Amino acid sequence: MSQANVAEPYRQRMDDDIGKAAAAVPQFTVNFADAAQDNSKQVEQVDTFLAQRIDLLIISPNEATPLTAPVKRAFDRGIPVLVLDRKVDGDAYTSFIGADNVEIGRQAGQYFAKSLLPSGGKIAVLRGLAGSTPAKERLDGFNDGMKGSNIRSWPPRTATGCGIRASSRRTRC
Repeated sequence: MSQANVAEPYRQRMDDDIGKAAAAVPQFTVNFADAAQDNSKQVEQVDTFLAQRIDLLIISPNEATPLTAPVKRAFDRGIPVLVLDRKVDGDAYTSFIGADNVEIGRQAGQYFAKSLLPSGGKIAVLRGLAGSTPAKERLDGFNDGMKGSNIRSWPPRTATGCGIRASSRRTRC
């Protein structure tokens, strides 16, 4: 299991749940790797897993594009690949398990347009990691959901780890 960043409680819970499920299957062993939000580290970890001749790769990519090639290498070797939460580019993986982020964004945009600011207004949009698929998809959906409204937004800003614990230090905002 190659995780984008276990400093996020959601991702640590994901790993805990995978570990618990694996413990119920005696012949199943899971090796966990934490990329700590570092694309090159995650690429290296996946390549190490491939050198170990794994039978299954589970990955929650830090960002889509940098992790596409290593995921494709695994898939091209016939190794099943489960992509969790964040996608990679293309379709060289076995299955994706995650949310419909475009729809999530669309519903949020519609809520802003119809309930919060029905007469229009100005908003600031913060998004997650720019290279992650949820950030892009949610923003696309949000903009679609606000079409036809009188709401204007400044160019989106990327939230760069505010409140996310990185190793032993907390990122300042």
